[in-house]
Amino acid sequence: LMTLFLMIMSVSLANGLVTHTLTMMDTPELKNYFTSIPQQTLIFFLKLLPGLCVAWTIFTVMINGILAQLIAKKTQTALKKTPLLETLHLPLWPWIILAITGGIAVFFQKTLFGAYAMNVLLVLCTLFLLQGLSIVHTFCGTQSGHKVLLVTSYVFVIVFPWFALTIAALGVFEPWLKLRKRIKDREGDKK
Repeated sequence: LMTLFLMIMSVSLANGLVTHTLTMMDTPELKNYFTSIPQQTLIFFLKLLPGLCVAWTIFTVMINGILAQLIAKKTQTALKKTPLLETLHLPLWPWIILAITGGIAVFFQKTLFGAYAMNVLLVLCTLFLLQGLSIVHTFCGTQSGHKVLLVTSYVFVIVFPWFALTIAALGVFEPWLKLRKRIKDREGDKK
């Protein structure tokens, strides 16, 4: 609930930032800096800034949690066994929120509600990216040289945003495609 409140405040601030930036673009000192960026592109990214910040914060917390668990495991002070990413299954609510905010983002593009919806969709992308990465982990676990494949996959996710969106899309469609089950069944058939 607190995250939602902070996100609403952030989107409101981002809209103020867009207005402020547009007025600054007309000043002679800054006009040269903004001439190479189309105005609509700048407005689009400024409106998505709160969602990007929240998504990055979630990603950073996740990385810190993984590193803390690895350190605790190495020093034998871990309170719980490290969960495998292959076992991650999201509950139903992210898909419900995805459908609602996706509809709002499409039908209210030019409004403040559309900006809120786009930011919520960005945050949801981190959840679905995790779900997609669980598919990648399952697939890489069945291949020879799985560690190299896994490291390569993570490098691609970090370096190429479109690859990350593709992995997130796999996470969105996982309940219907059941890719992890198919990968495990195919591996079971080979043995």
